[in-house]
Amino acid sequence: MHLHSAVPCNDVCFKMWMKCCVCRQILLILKEDIIIVFMKKYVLLFFCVYSLASCDDDRQTDRLIKVPPALIGKAIGDGYSRDSLHYYYHADTMDVAQSSTFKVLGGVYAKDGYSAYYKGKEVQGAQGFSFRWVAGDTAEDATDVYVEGQQQPFKSEKK
Repeated sequence: MHLHSAVPCNDVCFKMWMKCCVCRQILLILKEDIIIVFMKKYVLLFFCVYSLASCDDDRQTDRLIKVPPALIGKAIGDGYSRDSLHYYYHADTMDVAQSSTFKVLGGVYAKDGYSAYYKGKEVQGAQGFSFRWVAGDTAEDATDVYVEGQQQPFKSEKK
């Protein structure tokens, strides 16, 4: 091959020139592919770092799995549970008047020294100290009967 010519001068030189050209092209293609692969990795890494750095606290806390406190505490029975601070009916926090005397009665009723509870909600008008579960959704205290947590109207007997 002549130094001043870009085209080979005979068949042997032409074959060598072609091999060289093909090898150069392959190397260029491989080099480009390698560069592209590394670029993709670095772009992905940059994106991940940017995403983490740009997240504010509110968006990060939304990604956390929130476990209801009722699943963390100790199960008492009939859907009631407690932890060191509160009582729960399923995942709902209850406002218990006197936690030291809280007790599950059955039929989704519970009571403490002052109040009674049906499915975690306070039963209006119930006296906790005398409240007891009768059967099913029925309970009573010293003066009234309650069905599904609702005070039943007094029915007088006719003679």
